[in-house]
Amino acid sequence: MLIRAIALSVSLAILLLPLAAQAADYRFVDRGDTYYLDHLFENQLVVVLGKENGWVKVRYLNGAVEWVAPNRLMTQSQSRANDTAEQVVGTGVFLLALYCLANPAACSDSPSTR
Repeated sequence: MLIRAIALSVSLAILLLPLAAQAADYRFVDRGDTYYLDHLFENQLVVVLGKENGWVKVRYLNGAVEWVAPNRLMTQSQSRANDTAEQVVGTGVFLLALYCLANPAACSDSPSTR
């Protein structure tokens, strides 16, 4: 049962991956553009300061500066879709964990002794 539950969680994550896999195209990223930087459950708004050798230099709202891979940059709508996908998967994993805590035998890989 546990194997089935894990497989279901992984399948859900794979199905939602296209929502989360959208990213900025490096060719069109320009100085002064604003994007959302992919962080788990909460993407952060950043401003592009420049780009070099396939990397993008960004500044966070708090003033911190960092070089990031362009595949972590998303538009606002992509950021919302990404956050929603992460929340759905997170909720599914949380509910599965609760179920297994309440029903350990159902989540065990050993044969049932009913």
